[in-house]
Amino acid sequence: MLAESLNSAKTRNTPGLADEEKAWRALDEVLRRLVGHLCVAARGQSTQLDAQLGRVASALRRRAPAVEVEGLFGDLHRAIVALDEVPPGTTRAVPASPFATAAGYLVRLLDRLAFDHRLGPKVDEIKSSLASAATDLAVAEAIERVAELVNEQLQSFQRDRGEVERTLAQVNHQLDEVAAYLLGEDADRDAALRSGQEMAGQVGAELQELGASVQRATELESLRRDVVSRTSAIHRHMLDFRERESSRLAAYQERAERMRARIGELERETKTLQESLHREKRLSATDALTGIPNRLAWDERIAHEYARWKRFGRPMCLVAWDIDRFKAINDGYGHAAGDKVLYVVAQHLQRGVREIDFVARYGGEEFAMLLLGTLPEDALKVCNGLRERIARLNFHYRQKPIPVTLSCGIAAFREDDTPDTVFERADLAMYRAKHEGRNACVLA
Repeated sequence: MLAESLNSAKTRNTPGLADEEKAWRALDEVLRRLVGHLCVAARGQSTQLDAQLGRVASALRRRAPAVEVEGLFGDLHRAIVALDEVPPGTTRAVPASPFATAAGYLVRLLDRLAFDHRLGPKVDEIKSSLASAATDLAVAEAIERVAELVNEQLQSFQRDRGEVERTLAQVNHQLDEVAAYLLGEDADRDAALRSGQEMAGQVGAELQELGASVQRATELESLRRDVVSRTSAIHRHMLDFRERESSRLAAYQERAERMRARIGELERETKTLQESLHREKRLSATDALTGIPNRLAWDERIAHEYARWKRFGRPMCLVAWDIDRFKAINDGYGHAAGDKVLYVVAQHLQRGVREIDFVARYGGEEFAMLLLGTLPEDALKVCNGLRERIARLNFHYRQKPIPVTLSCGIAAFREDDTPDTVFERADLAMYRAKHEGRNACVLA
């Protein structure tokens, strides 16, 4: 009786519980997004706090259980408390102005967007203006210029699309001419067949009449006249046939020559179109600043290599690189120096691995790398070698030395992995490397 009552009560309350659970889930999603945004906004206060915020943000992205997220709060709390502890003999750094923070976000946005290489000077000009932005008006003007730049990029895409559409329309017209030519060939074959059949019928009829004349003839002179008349008729039929065939052959040769010229034009235009498409595809997959593959190319390549890994199971490692204290380089030496550092680092990372491996600029000062057929221990040796070589490069900009080091996290693909889970492990390992002092490689 008690069980029936409980079941009845559960049945009555089920809709309400479902609605309540749905509301709590929606609230959980909003809170996760809010905490993620706060993690981004709070960065830049200290290295320790940045590392803990990175761990919290990574856990939220992969929707970690509440117990795991709650376990991170202790270290996060200690990092926040440490902000108020000023060691003797030191002064607290003045936090960056909101204008500098907004300018930094705009610069990172410009770095992430894959602009056409022809817009590079305008991008550099906006970055230079952001380096000295000290008012809300200056930041607003920069935002407006970024919007204009995006609009110009879209217009460029539309122009390229219109050019491709015009070229394809012209190719389609020429293909119609080819089809008409082929139809004309069929008509010519039919006409030639009819002409041959007509001549054969006429010659056959003349020969048949000639045979009948021979049988009817009683005088030699009469037979001679019939034979001459019939052979003359056969000769005329042959001449008519040859004249028709000569005219048809001349028309065929003229049409064939015209079609060869058209096909030549079509081949040249097709080749030009293919080269243009290949060039645009290459540019769209290349980072304009560093000259190495960009985020779009990375997404395509990792999807391809992940499918191969699922099929063949060969070892593969993902490496997440980050330039240490890059914001300080931009703030201390200017964005032009920062761009130079990004270019040199990208080129050394690309030249430091094999051709079968892959390096891309993931965004901002972050780079991603795939080491194919490589075990984790070997990947660690490769990355440490790259890190040490870059640390010894002795960067200079306008005769000023710029200390540049990198930190990276390495993660091997394991069973049941996806590209996102591997990247998250590598990203967390990279944050550990920064937390432990930077200029280090950590194996996840």
